Amino acid sequence: MYRMRHIGVSLILIGISLLTSASAMSQGNQPLQSFTAVYQLNRGNMIIGKVTNTLQLDPNGNYNYKSFTKPVGIAAVFSKDEITEISRGKIENRRVIPASYFFQHKRKKRPKLRKLEFDWTKSQVTAPGTKPLWRSAITPGTQDKASKILSLMLSMDITTTDMQIQVVDKNKLKTYLLSKIKQEQIETAGNMFDAEKFSEAKQGQPVSTRFWLAPELNYLPVKIERKEKKDTFTMTLSRFSRN
Repeated sequence: MYRMRHIGVSLILIGISLLTSASAMSQGNQPLQSFTAVYQLNRGNMIIGKVTNTLQLDPNGNYNYKSFTKPVGIAAVFSKDEITEISRGKIENRRVIPASYFFQHKRKKRPKLRKLEFDWTKSQVTAPGTKPLWRSAITPGTQDKASKILSLMLSMDITTTDMQIQVVDKNKLKTYLLSKIKQEQIETAGNMFDAEKFSEAKQGQPVSTRFWLAPELNYLPVKIERKEKKDTFTMTLSRFSRN
């Protein structure tokens, strides 16, 4: 039986502003723009899901980022799982400042629902609905699972080789370490990109995720690969449009 999994925002939560023409590509250094991007999710060679990511930005820099994953193909026969993640906040001076986070995994057995509220005046994050109420102190730059990739994209520059991002993940503060591996050409959505290949690992753990960032597209991920035990999951862009 095939079963949809929450394989990490590194795979299903990606802020993509991919452009599909030469004139659009020349605008790669512009700030993030509102978009809808649809991805194909594979488990090995089998297509198991479709991921739709939507970023909405207003003139004041407020953002609403939503990722929705559902099974397709043979996976849809055996599973009706649906995963929704939403991050809201503000982008200011190329910094992502999350205000709230919502995660819901709809499934027959053990459905999951998690929420986070960020209070930057008190430098703390809380998880409404937990008993006792979970809370933790945070420092500037702390992200939720969905805003992590947006923060990475806005932090990158041509000289970046290593960096780390603190993330609130399942009511714990975790540090993700990112290291540049090499440059590779990646073809996706009908375009060829000279991408920077990076590895990602939680502090103290082995590398679990690799992704490819295109400098000409503001270091947007054009391919994501994640290993979980004996499985390899890959996510690639299939369609893109500006909102």
